[in-house]
Amino acid sequence: MTQACIVRGCDGRTEGKDLCFRCYTMLKSGRILPSQAWFATELRFLAEQNEATMEHVRQLHHKIDDLEGTWKS
Repeated sequence: MTQACIVRGCDGRTEGKDLCFRCYTMLKSGRILPSQAWFATELRFLAEQNEATMEHVRQLHHKIDDLEGTWKS
């Protein structure tokens, strides 16, 4: 008999276990697979925020480099 995965937001089914295969695999491996499980959506959101922040930092570093070049000239 199958039962629902215990992870909030996950619609996976499992047989005799608490976690579905997809949630178990993500938690064990650290790789995020397509899923509506709450931890997967949160981690995707954090990764997107981190990428946007790092891009902003890269742009600021380029501006600093440009200003340093102007200052030395």
